[in-house]
Amino acid sequence: MERAIVLTLLLVASAAVAQDAATPPMYESFEAGVPAEWVATRADSLSRSDAHSKHGAQLLRWDWRAGEEIAVAHGIGDVTRKGGYGGYHKAAFAIWLYCEEPTEGAVELRFEAGGQPGGSFRFPLGFTGWRRAVLHYRWRGEFDGTVPADTDTIRIIAPQAGEGALFIDLVVYNGIVDYRQASIPERQFVWRPVDADEVRTPAPKPDALTPEIEAGLAKIAEALDPWSLAQAPISDERMGEHRERFEAQRIVRDERGIRGAPLVVRPELYETAGVPDAPPSPAGIASSMREMAASYHYTTDAAQREQLAGWYLLMADHLADQGFVAGSGNRWGSYAGRKLADAMLWMREPMRAAGRGEREAAYFDYNWRVSAILDADAPLHVNLDELGVVGPRQLRGAIMRPDPLERAQWIACFADMLSRMILLQTADGFKPDGSAYHHGAHYMAYAGYNVPVMIGVLGALDDTPWEVSSEALARVKLYLMNLRFYSNLLDVPFAMHGRHPFRGGANRASIYRVMAQAGPGTGEADFDPELAAAYLRLLAEPPAEEPFPGHEVTAEPHPTGNLTMPYAGITAQRRDDWLAVAHANTRWFWSTEIYDRVNAYGSLVGLGDLTLLAGAAPVSLASSGYMPEGWDWSRFDGSTAPHLPVEVLCSEKRGTRHTRIRDSFGGGLSHRGRDGVLVSLTEGPDWAAPGLRAVKSYAFLGDRIICLGSGIAADDAGYPIVTNLFQRALPEPDAPITVDDEALTGLAVTRDLAPGEAHWLIDTIGTGFVTAPGARVHVERAHQLSRDKDDTKDTEGDFASAWLDHGVAPENAGYEYAVVMRATPERMAAIAAGDATWEVLQRDERAHIVRDLETGTLALVLLQPGEVSGELPVANVDRRCLLMLEPDGDGWWLSVSDADLNLNEQRVSVPRELRVTLRGAWWLVGASKEMTVASQVGGMTTISVMCHDGAGFEGRLVR
Repeated sequence: MERAIVLTLLLVASAAVAQDAATPPMYESFEAGVPAEWVATRADSLSRSDAHSKHGAQLLRWDWRAGEEIAVAHGIGDVTRKGGYGGYHKAAFAIWLYCEEPTEGAVELRFEAGGQPGGSFRFPLGFTGWRRAVLHYRWRGEFDGTVPADTDTIRIIAPQAGEGALFIDLVVYNGIVDYRQASIPERQFVWRPVDADEVRTPAPKPDALTPEIEAGLAKIAEALDPWSLAQAPISDERMGEHRERFEAQRIVRDERGIRGAPLVVRPELYETAGVPDAPPSPAGIASSMREMAASYHYTTDAAQREQLAGWYLLMADHLADQGFVAGSGNRWGSYAGRKLADAMLWMREPMRAAGRGEREAAYFDYNWRVSAILDADAPLHVNLDELGVVGPRQLRGAIMRPDPLERAQWIACFADMLSRMILLQTADGFKPDGSAYHHGAHYMAYAGYNVPVMIGVLGALDDTPWEVSSEALARVKLYLMNLRFYSNLLDVPFAMHGRHPFRGGANRASIYRVMAQAGPGTGEADFDPELAAAYLRLLAEPPAEEPFPGHEVTAEPHPTGNLTMPYAGITAQRRDDWLAVAHANTRWFWSTEIYDRVNAYGSLVGLGDLTLLAGAAPVSLASSGYMPEGWDWSRFDGSTAPHLPVEVLCSEKRGTRHTRIRDSFGGGLSHRGRDGVLVSLTEGPDWAAPGLRAVKSYAFLGDRIICLGSGIAADDAGYPIVTNLFQRALPEPDAPITVDDEALTGLAVTRDLAPGEAHWLIDTIGTGFVTAPGARVHVERAHQLSRDKDDTKDTEGDFASAWLDHGVAPENAGYEYAVVMRATPERMAAIAAGDATWEVLQRDERAHIVRDLETGTLALVLLQPGEVSGELPVANVDRRCLLMLEPDGDGWWLSVSDADLNLNEQRVSVPRELRVTLRGAWWLVGASKEMTVASQVGGMTTISVMCHDGAGFEGRLVR
């Protein structure tokens, strides 16, 4: 029987091999000669050549005459093929052409089936060097007409006039590449820079080179040329390394021009077509060129400089010959092109001296859209990559202008554009509350590295005639001051990192120092003591030298108070180095991002969670117990969600996913900068928690957080719905937690606490939790097995966890518990015994209302419009909202928010009136301009609040 099975398997394998052998390859690189299926009008017009190549050592030469053609009898495979990240890679045709001299006209490529024409495209020949075409068969009409799925012939038709030699290499009949990576020759080859004489520029070209302009140009150049001052001759060993990297490119210049190791954009395209040893991207040569450029500026040896400049020139000419020039379709910008951009900037003078200055500046412009800064009316494309990747290269491109007066104009235009980008309200970029948006939400994984680079640009422009506007600087300062509040010390919570939940650190002390000195103007007005004090607090150790000469600055204390950021969906409560951040989810922004397999298990991040950063100094995610090894991806602190095994939690679908809800209501309200409240309407993502619904709120009152939940329901999927109190990594198995005055240590420990009474717990970072009677509280200490965030490996670790169990498929379940900072057993035991300093007045479908018994402050989450029950100062509201009222003599301090960004199609908040009716006759004193007394009738006062941006507004109510 076993022999029969083995024989069957061998036959199946043999059949597969035979089928593969019968399937024509999906590429051609002409290494084996002129293919039989390539037939020209004149047979002798086709030959092989080694003059140039894109793959291997040979390519096809076609000596064409007007109207002649090549008929390629080859199929194109499955035109619906897709793959890559998220299935975004689509089936495509690709071809490289080389012209030794530019030629009038274009070749046309036609795709036919059974002699009937189908799709086609034209490839203009007015260039020298290599050019490529990449067109997707089934994406946005990239071909003229439709390419037949059963194509059997591809015709390459010469121009209708003249004659010439055309070289062809690396033809791909069917590869897959990202749908955004098409290169359609007739569209790509028409690029030209923006002409300052044809647009309305933000700044005119100066008439004369003044001392101020010269000094400004020198300062910016020094900031962008870190090796502008020579140091010493470099070592023979270092020169040998440069020689070795140069020789690896195999560059030769002779009577046939220049040639060397082939380079392509998107090597993966060729790999998917089965091309062996596909040519690499320019990443390697760009890295070598950058290092040579750095050494060129470092060395004081003239011979070394001459040699380095010679090598660099050959590599730059080779890049240009390989098709990396302006208007070629071969852009090398974004993240990948940063090293090449540095090299081109630093070597601008030697390249100008060699007659390549215009070519280099044009390619720099082509990659980074530099000349676009001249057009004051051009629409701005704003996101964090534009601010931190593209923008800094646009400034470098302005510096590359050879004429200093033109250079000054371009820098002025850039500064104007950057100011407008920082302030523009659009889908991404900086928001009025200091949030930094990318992909449609506050995204620290992008802000953490883009904003520091942008701040470096602000520093370069400081003390020059081209500073950004004071309003733009104020917006960036707001971002930084808020960041230093919700990061503790340098780490920010999970939900802000999008698809990188354990990235942690997103704050850097150095950027506060730069911004402290980057204010508008000069002298005292150019210095910001608040940012300087923040810088000193964030330093790991005192600076070795005075960072702010001439200014007396001391480190600020730890921030204390409450901060709400509506566009980020967070409310943060700080008491010195203890931080809690609650996160809401709405239709306006997502709570987490899943990128194919990146953050594969993160579907439940940000669904009303409460991250607690405290404990060991310095405070971090890791020291607060958030460790990726062994992490249970269903147990984010504060979240209400099903407890799912990883194999269920991980979505089998690919692509980009964002968890968000359909409701626009959600977010927080800060009261007098001290306390606050947040509401989150939770909806489970359909791929992880279908049917899950919950209303969650957090009332931040001093050093206590009152956590309420109502309306918890879920479909019966066989998994319990739980509200997680905490999950803490154990630094060692005996690290204790306390449960009802019992210290629990070790592993394999579980407790199901009696539901008829209140219970108290203290976790590993000194935070207390007290639950209300009726809750089913489960505590567990265990060695956990899990997977890493990108689903690449198994992980394991020791954790202590506690949660409230609502059972499988709950209907209208709820909860009440409190979080207490810096808890002691004595205090927690007293609270559990009934000595609470707060009371919950309401927790149902209409409202969550809490009173602080210490201060009398009321926190109201009003979930429905209409009458507010109970003997409270608030009688009625006409829309859902958040309110906080604090007694003040015979009056009240009132804070109000509608917790709704209310964005239009342009992603701008539209103001909308909220009417709050109070019992009694009241007047407003010191109120926000958005708050007015609308009426006083029948012993009632109605306050009108023009709500916008989800913000909070406050005023004092007096008799």
